[in-house]
Amino acid sequence: MGQYFNPGNISFQSALNSQIYVDKSGIIGFTNSVLKTEQRFMAVSRARRFGKSMVVDLLTAYYSRGCDSRELFNGLKAEHINSFDAELNKNDLIVFDMQAMCIEARGNKQEPLAFLQSEIIMELRKEFSDILTDEDIFLPSVLAKINDVTSRQFIILIDEWDCFFREEKENSKIIEEYIAFLRALFKNSKSKKFIKLAYITGILPIKKYGTQSALNNFKEYTMVSPGPLAEYTGFTEEEVKALCERYNMDFEEAKNWYDGYSFVGAKSVYNPNSVVDAMFNHEYGSYWTRTDTYKVLSEYIGMNIDGLRDDIISMLDGNACNIEPEFFQNDFFPFTHLRFHRPLIQMIIAQQMKDGMNDQIADFPILTMPEFQSLCFYMIQRNGHVAQRNQAGLRIGQFRRIFRENTGCQRKHGKRKNICGLVNSSPGLVDCPDRKIIRDKNI
Repeated sequence: MGQYFNPGNISFQSALNSQIYVDKSGIIGFTNSVLKTEQRFMAVSRARRFGKSMVVDLLTAYYSRGCDSRELFNGLKAEHINSFDAELNKNDLIVFDMQAMCIEARGNKQEPLAFLQSEIIMELRKEFSDILTDEDIFLPSVLAKINDVTSRQFIILIDEWDCFFREEKENSKIIEEYIAFLRALFKNSKSKKFIKLAYITGILPIKKYGTQSALNNFKEYTMVSPGPLAEYTGFTEEEVKALCERYNMDFEEAKNWYDGYSFVGAKSVYNPNSVVDAMFNHEYGSYWTRTDTYKVLSEYIGMNIDGLRDDIISMLDGNACNIEPEFFQNDFFPFTHLRFHRPLIQMIIAQQMKDGMNDQIADFPILTMPEFQSLCFYMIQRNGHVAQRNQAGLRIGQFRRIFRENTGCQRKHGKRKNICGLVNSSPGLVDCPDRKIIRDKNI
């Protein structure tokens, strides 16, 4: 039993010992169903405190051959799954929290990726000492080598997989190295042989453009489109009713505060962090917003681009807004860099408008899509209240049209259908296309 390779079940046991534990072990039935299939690459994105890490702990306790978890699952839903016994503690598992790994690496004054691989490979050498040598230092190659000799496959669980894209977004070197690592680990002919299941969790959905196509073989399960994992996104209505009865709390008040999401597979899904805190404190309140800052979101909301702030205020007042989140990207692209690019970009855009600009703007070697998006947002924000032409010779209406043509942002019946990548699947903004809008007062 190691820390990363075939770890124990102590984290799951701690969850079970908690005063409030809502059984979500049924998700094992789904993960078992995709083992060794093309659907075995799973990317689950949710907001903070929506149970991502708890599911990783659950899957670790179930799959890892480094522990015996049968007693822990007594009485849980997973026990009734047909394939439960077949996979229980019978798999080679590699699990790590990317954010925690980064913190530990910096504490040891090492590069995060090098530190990550050295720690995992060190544990693998203990199990496969007759196969691995000191020259084996690249984890994807190590796993492929073990598989070639033993035919053993691995289940890989990564929590906070998107850590670099959130916290090191300005460090292009480490992001490029991380993308190359992910591509080698999950998307080549050898990885298809040694991966039995890959389950990664994070806050941000996978980008739909650029270098992160290294993960385009992953099936995404997001907070706006969770598919068969809908009931595991938060607490279901039945689960909340049971908690309210247990703690003598008014269910209708809980529904008014925290029933914020509706999906095809689960008509009412509640904010789990808020529900648990409300039960503990015996008082309803805005608990989720106290778990972290949303400074970046508030900056974008404050700009009121395309009426975003107005729509959020309207939703807080109980009204509904048409929002289509399908084009969301995982960027929080800065605006400050525009002071360096703006004159050159304006000149390019002005020239292209003269020549008849269309979707070719996305192909400029100088003007990247994020730069183009940021420029359009900047111009709309800065000049949206005037009718004069700006320095690039474009009316704001033209900027809006160009922006929509190049990003997929469309209007329908006068309502904004997408907010163009600035707000990801965060609680308090949207829940599901064409369904009820969030009512959680936590925003």
